[in-house]
Amino acid sequence: MFYEMYINLKRETIYCCCHGANDKLNIFKCIFKLIPLEFFGNVCNRTKFFFVVKRILSQSKGECIHVNCLWEDYIYDCITWLSPEENKNSVEVQLCQANILVLQTVVKPFINYFYYCLRDSKSRKYLFVSRCAMDSFIDKTHNFYMNTNILQPVHSGNIATSFTCLSDIFKKDFSSNLYECWKEYLKLNKYIKRVYAIKVDIVNAFGLVDQNILIGLIERNDIFTIAEKQFLFNYILNQYVCVRKPSQIYKWNIGLPQGCKLSPLLCDLYLSYMCHANLSQFTKNNSIIHRTMDDMLFISTSFDEICEFEIKASETFIINGSKTQKFSHMGKDPCISYCGKIFNMESKEVSNDYSFEKDTEMRYKFKLWNRKYEIKKEDAFKFITNVIKFSTVSFYFSKFVLNTHFNSCDIVLTNIFEAMCLVAFKIDGAVHSISYAFSSAEHRTQTIQKCIDYILQHYIFKIKRLIEQTKGDFFENVFSYHAIKFVILRACIVVFNRRNQIYRDVIKCIKKEAKGLYLKKYDKKTYSVLPLKFKNIRMNRRQCMSNMEFRNTYEK
Repeated sequence: MFYEMYINLKRETIYCCCHGANDKLNIFKCIFKLIPLEFFGNVCNRTKFFFVVKRILSQSKGECIHVNCLWEDYIYDCITWLSPEENKNSVEVQLCQANILVLQTVVKPFINYFYYCLRDSKSRKYLFVSRCAMDSFIDKTHNFYMNTNILQPVHSGNIATSFTCLSDIFKKDFSSNLYECWKEYLKLNKYIKRVYAIKVDIVNAFGLVDQNILIGLIERNDIFTIAEKQFLFNYILNQYVCVRKPSQIYKWNIGLPQGCKLSPLLCDLYLSYMCHANLSQFTKNNSIIHRTMDDMLFISTSFDEICEFEIKASETFIINGSKTQKFSHMGKDPCISYCGKIFNMESKEVSNDYSFEKDTEMRYKFKLWNRKYEIKKEDAFKFITNVIKFSTVSFYFSKFVLNTHFNSCDIVLTNIFEAMCLVAFKIDGAVHSISYAFSSAEHRTQTIQKCIDYILQHYIFKIKRLIEQTKGDFFENVFSYHAIKFVILRACIVVFNRRNQIYRDVIKCIKKEAKGLYLKKYDKKTYSVLPLKFKNIRMNRRQCMSNMEFRNTYEK
């Protein structure tokens, strides 16, 4: 039977190649042809096997599936090739090994023949890109950069260098704490009503690094020994990105190569020097300059200084105009997005920035599985609670959004509500990642209820402690245990309502628990609707596309 599969694999591959079908390949239809129904015994067993295939083809980075899905609940009597063993465990081992063999020697080679599996640089999502389209992209890119002299031929040979000895030298904090800066700035300028701001994005920060300036900066610095300086000079001049061609290797000849261990540190050093040399005159009591790698934020009480800063920054760096955000006058959008936060320049309040592309799945944004810590299929509660530990979402419950130095009490409660919406979406993503582990809908409901109890037990006191630690002039006594619990439960309700058919029983239990809880002076309606920030999140798991939709991604 395996011989028949390999013959089918060869025949189907040749057919797809001859007919140019790899751009519009229906994966599952082809795999159906490769693996005969006799191997599974019946349609039910085949459906269980292809459930695993679909999970693998739609996985996010680090997402796993339990091996027992390859043998559990199969109908063994229909599989004629299984040895008639009396011991059930022996039959299960045979079936599991056979299914793994089919995945490794039939399914995987067929898919790899027609597609590259690449990871999206902005998330944990995997993209299946047609090999034909990808190879075409590589050739076009190679020819373009050859003509512009950005790629240069190099002699064969490898340069192996050790980065460990100098990795700590550049870990210098070039920027001060943004939270403290903003708090002190507002304290110093509390009588000034109007504040202006601009955020600029530096284009191709690694590519614009002037190697001569960087080398000169290191050479003049006494913190390095002669050996360390020589090592860094060799690194800057001899580390490069290679582009493969059958008979020649080319190097990227501009700036610093992205992906190397020291490149971010060297780039940060260069940008810090350039900012100090060209923009230090804007550091005053009435202004703030803050930089995070290739993003810069400048805030001032003078609009003229904002214009001067924009001109000077454009002279020093190449600025991405489409990403520039500026608040210049009343009536314009006062919100500036920076460092994962949204600064409202009119109210001076700060909230979290939730930016999601359309149809984003939460498993693409967060790590759900820990391969070093095995969790059994039966322990779904443990898996989900690992995903929603407070430490994994502490960024969204930071001092920036929970303080009352510059945030009002209602914006603090709103920030808690929005952060808890994100946590509820994480619960949904974790539930879908191990949906096969629930024996029934009742089992799933009980597990989610236990997870919500876990949140109430671990989150509320940590949130209250952070609010107390950052108590300011706008503080009011509204952050009781019941008030925070009400906000948390309402966030779970509005998120789970998007999949009412699955979470109906969970929602009933949460509403019952939330009954009687209230906020003294705040409108409940605020916490009855899912914020628009989360409208692009997709809750149902995207299946692997039969006709791969990413084939033109890299041609663009």
